[in-house]
Amino acid sequence: MQFRPVLTLLTALALLVPLTGAAPAPSTPTAPRPAAQQKVAAATASVTADFAQNLGKGHREVFGANINHLDQPAKLDAFHQNGANFVRRTAYLFQIVPTTTPADYRANVGGVADPANWNWELYGWADEYAQRGIELMLIMGYGVPWIGHGCADCEYFSPPRPENWDIYEDIVKKVYQHFAGKVKMVELWNEPNIDFLRIGGSSYPDNLTAYRDIYFHAAKAIRSVDSQIPLGGPALSAPATNWIQPLLSDARIAPNINFLSYHHYATDPTEVVDQWKAVAQQNGKGADFPVYVTEWNWTAAWGYDPMNSDHPNMISSVGQRLSTFYKQRANGTLYYADNDEGEEDWGVHFGVYKNGTLTPKSRAFRLLGQDLGLAAGDSIIRGISYGGPVTNAAAATTSTGDNVAWVVNDGTAPVDVDLALTGLGGATTTVASIFEASSDQAIPSPKASIPLTVAGGNSRVRFQAPAKSVLGVRLTPYSIADTENLAPSATVTGSSSSDGLVPAKVIDGIESVHAFGEWASNAEMTPWVQLAWPTAQTVSRIVLADRANPTDQIKAGWLIFSDGTSVPVPPLPNDGSPKVISFPSRTTSWIRLQVTTGVGLNVGLSELQVHRGGNVAPAGVLTSSSAPGVVRAVDGVIGSDWVSTTASPWLQVDWVSNRTIDEITLYDRADATSNVNGGTLTFSDGSSVPVTGIPADGKAKVVTFPARSVGWVRFQASGSTGMGIGLSELQIRPIGNVASSATAKASSEAPDTPQTSAGAAIDGVINQWHTGEWGSNRELNPWLRLDWAYPQTVTQVVLYDRNNLIDKAHGGTLTFSDGSSVKVTELDDSGRGKTVTFTPKSISWVKFQVEGGEGWAIGLSEIEVG
Repeated sequence: MQFRPVLTLLTALALLVPLTGAAPAPSTPTAPRPAAQQKVAAATASVTADFAQNLGKGHREVFGANINHLDQPAKLDAFHQNGANFVRRTAYLFQIVPTTTPADYRANVGGVADPANWNWELYGWADEYAQRGIELMLIMGYGVPWIGHGCADCEYFSPPRPENWDIYEDIVKKVYQHFAGKVKMVELWNEPNIDFLRIGGSSYPDNLTAYRDIYFHAAKAIRSVDSQIPLGGPALSAPATNWIQPLLSDARIAPNINFLSYHHYATDPTEVVDQWKAVAQQNGKGADFPVYVTEWNWTAAWGYDPMNSDHPNMISSVGQRLSTFYKQRANGTLYYADNDEGEEDWGVHFGVYKNGTLTPKSRAFRLLGQDLGLAAGDSIIRGISYGGPVTNAAAATTSTGDNVAWVVNDGTAPVDVDLALTGLGGATTTVASIFEASSDQAIPSPKASIPLTVAGGNSRVRFQAPAKSVLGVRLTPYSIADTENLAPSATVTGSSSSDGLVPAKVIDGIESVHAFGEWASNAEMTPWVQLAWPTAQTVSRIVLADRANPTDQIKAGWLIFSDGTSVPVPPLPNDGSPKVISFPSRTTSWIRLQVTTGVGLNVGLSELQVHRGGNVAPAGVLTSSSAPGVVRAVDGVIGSDWVSTTASPWLQVDWVSNRTIDEITLYDRADATSNVNGGTLTFSDGSSVPVTGIPADGKAKVVTFPARSVGWVRFQASGSTGMGIGLSELQIRPIGNVASSATAKASSEAPDTPQTSAGAAIDGVINQWHTGEWGSNRELNPWLRLDWAYPQTVTQVVLYDRNNLIDKAHGGTLTFSDGSSVKVTELDDSGRGKTVTFTPKSISWVKFQVEGGEGWAIGLSEIEVG
């Protein structure tokens, strides 16, 4: 699926069928919707990862993608920094070479055979990929009409006429030479078993015979200038193996078939990489001959289908298939496709929204490739055993030596996972950092880092895998966290406990596992739990996870601080997922959660995290004066360094929507011979803040300043000493979002609640289709209101429209409890945030009234108040 279709916007819209409360309906087959976020009893699964087993090599190129059009640098950076390092893209010969005649080409009339006169204007992307270290599989795309057989509908899909093979070889050779040095491998033609190879007007009896000639001449051309570059194919449109034997038995081409490739579009697939490897071995190739799945997705149908693009259920679907590809030792796979949604012809298969944010499926790629480290280099596949209700699982040792394991829950209910870790060698301790890719976990950061004891090479860890999710565990000697969780250093007390589920379990890092790692009161409906520290802590963000059972729930409460202040707690999510509560920064030596309304038998809490604040740096796109490794500056690991190649480097973070920030923390590299010392923070609003005295031992340098709403921030180092100047970590903290502690209600909600309920507008999940956004029930001018238990002093509201082709709020009016109002115009319909600022006001509620909306389920993806 690599040709350029003709698809106008009107044609695309004609394909869409309205879906109440959501974006356009998927085409057949209908994509399943996310499971309702109701608290249900989780099933239990036992999984064992055996790191003593060696099951062969796992390949980093498994986490690749096809691209037809993704060229804007910021969008390409976002895609790359998510872990993508292997892409497939086409060089269209007919597009590059001018139209002429065979005679004029051979005579080089007007320089037509000189590649300096060819059209390379659309191929600057190859340089962009090379600069970022992205590996490229280049498709040598099809033919050239004027050397083909001239049938009426053959166009550029015709093989050359026999007398024109010399011209074809010359073109292929020169096109390859243009890309040489930027290409990892070359795939010859694409889907030659279907209409992308048309033999009308020729003497060929079938497409296979024609393809064998094409392969011979293309390989001959490339081998004349490069004896080493891997060549392969046939890039079949389906995974049938019937072409393998004829290709590998053709003595003309077999020596130049360095890899095999096929495509596999299926809603419930059985992967066949191992079958292809077996057939290759039967036909004279090695025991582990390279096989690539160069296109795969939910369906090959052209037209908008959310399961091909941005449905949240694609998180687990992608995780399921990547896991199997990896375990079958696929040498690479390339998802079709991670295009730019903003491109009219290619936007139906997209991985990057037109506003520059990534679609939900990117979370599965990030977890496996980036967070677990499988895309950093080839790994060792380790032993794994599991059973239902887990739908897939795997284990590996990464190229850096970290042991990792992961599970996929493609079901519609949560699963409590008991993961046994064996074969860990002589270590006595390790730290398990747990990562989640789900519709609830939108921010790329670990859920928890849990210290483990290892005895006899064995350990274990417990966690819950929500419906339609991927959960990963990475074992390291250190903790991985984008912000420090202060809770584990506290002393915990509580009003009561039952059945050994003591208050201290709220800080053990185990979240939402029923009757394990949670606190349960002794038949109390209004219990309390308190965390105390020997010294005062500065905090502005607390995360609460309710007990993971169908009975007990916290419906209301207060967070009380030692300085006498308090913050209301709204109902906690009834599915056990974490609730983030942000507030203006304060200093406190203890925090108490006092439940005021509880229901059930033993009200309690699964987990309580305390943070100095959020960190929006990982959510941005990073650029720098020395690009390689820049993502290490926001990976949550103190000691995983970004190292520049200049004496005065700079590092910049850009966001799609403005962020209101008031604090930045910098960590120097802990290298006595290389010290950044200081520099300047510059912001997109033109302001700047000097930075001095960055500790040389790698400890934190906290820089505070008056809050400002900015689209980017740059740190420019100056006065540095030594070589290899850089940073170990950069953290950027936003002001508190008090919407998180409000109660939300709306004029109406789409019938498929709670996915599109009012509460979804304050859940912290932004730009996600259908889940984590509020949609009204077919109202053109609905309203949303936030109420607080006590007055809040605020200076801004940020509104995010629903990010789909149909529903557009456009604008409206913000009304406040003090009687004032503010008009809102030009609400971005691609989902970018609209920041509305005003003089400080003390309010107990705010209401947004949509005016002039259009679509089927007008609403908001998110509302933030600060």
